[in-house]
Amino acid sequence: MARETSTAALADAQARYRDLFAHCDQPLLIVADGVIVVANDAAVGLFGATQASQLVDRRIDEFCELPPEPGNEPIELKLKRLDKAQVTARARLLACRYDGKPGLQVLLRDAAERSRLEGRLQYLVRHDMLTELPNRTEFRDRLVGAMARARRNARQVAVMLLNLDRFKAVNTRHGSEIGDLVLAEVARRLTQGVRQADSVARIAGDEFGLILEAIDQREQAAVVANRVLPALKEPIEVGGVRVELTASAGIAAFPSDAQDIDPLLRMAVALGHSDAAAARTLLMELQHAQPARAEAGQALRELSSGSR
Repeated sequence: MARETSTAALADAQARYRDLFAHCDQPLLIVADGVIVVANDAAVGLFGATQASQLVDRRIDEFCELPPEPGNEPIELKLKRLDKAQVTARARLLACRYDGKPGLQVLLRDAAERSRLEGRLQYLVRHDMLTELPNRTEFRDRLVGAMARARRNARQVAVMLLNLDRFKAVNTRHGSEIGDLVLAEVARRLTQGVRQADSVARIAGDEFGLILEAIDQREQAAVVANRVLPALKEPIEVGGVRVELTASAGIAAFPSDAQDIDPLLRMAVALGHSDAAAARTLLMELQHAQPARAEAGQALRELSSGSR
């Protein structure tokens, strides 16, 4: 009885493993005596096949050259697909047993897909997902670069920090989904209101930042403010709701108003905020944006280790 129970449990575990193997998102092969004996759905797609039977029972060297022994480190393989296209893949080779014989489990990842994922991750950690605008970390880095260019070219750069007045009331009255649609529309209008060389970022919930480059007089930044602020006063209609907004803005210019980034931001925040507590909160967010770079690096390391 115990033996029958053990045999049934083993069969159940094997069935679960086969199901997990077949439906894993990562391309997987099992190779024995140089022949592909198992290919999961993801591997079928990577090799340009439509079903596993197009790969199984074929020699692996028809598609790529594997080293004779498994190893702990990922390797790079050039794969020949069924459609004659070539792709580069990162692979790990793990020793296994198949039908009681020594085999090789081949874990693959499309290198191009990995590169796309890394690029997307880099983008996400430096951009606001709702509006697709740069976030405060990217904003601060862009401002540093703009100040350096202004110093080299003996010109000025202005920073405008803008906050939506009483935006919380929009969320309270209409809900966060409507609030998100309103913020996306604000982002669109701000982007349309600046020059191509300028930058618009979402700093915090209802706080936006504009970097206005290559100006000769501080007053030129006021021209932009006089263009974007009226645009925000135009009613916003989203989700069957009509919303009317106003905004407050503070403008400071480098180097005429401040010589360094933090004093420059402090001046812009002070000019744009009548609410002292809100101003302190925004300043803290702007001044502590840099640690997000470490988070981005950690996320990329995790992605890299996950592909091994």
